[in-house]
Amino acid sequence: MNRVSKNALRRTIEPLLRSLPLKFHPYSEKSPYLSSSKIAYCHEARAGVRLFITLYLNPDGGDWFTLMFGWSTMGRYPHVIDLKFIIDDVPNSVRFGEVEYIERSRIFLKKDIWWMVDSKDDTKFGRTIGEIEEVLRNGVIPYLQDFLMSRQLPTDIHAEELSSD
Repeated sequence: MNRVSKNALRRTIEPLLRSLPLKFHPYSEKSPYLSSSKIAYCHEARAGVRLFITLYLNPDGGDWFTLMFGWSTMGRYPHVIDLKFIIDDVPNSVRFGEVEYIERSRIFLKKDIWWMVDSKDDTKFGRTIGEIEEVLRNGVIPYLQDFLMSRQLPTDIHAEELSSD
């Protein structure tokens, strides 16, 4: 993905990620599982328990990307190998017992969708961001909140703020 498109994607997606019930911020720690084709955002639920939303950029260099999400209870980006084939076809709460997990948003969409970054067409890019927001709010975030509840952790930023008073 070219630099202009990557910057447009970041500028557009970051306010959305901060507006979610779980606040995600750019993740800058080094990881052997974070290549240059991934832009990761993290929500720290508690020391050592981190949730991630990752923009997986087309490794072939096109201006396309898809979403990945997951968690680590080890305080790092999940050390999980990306697979060309994924086992789960739908969200699976059995995964909540895993120490580290990563999955693509396709389990909420029933197919693997790659969105195009069109930094020259605000209307088209706005529709893309709208689709991403829908997947995040109606799929990814509720699933991550269910994971947090399974671990008896706060499921939104407000609960976290109240518990620290």
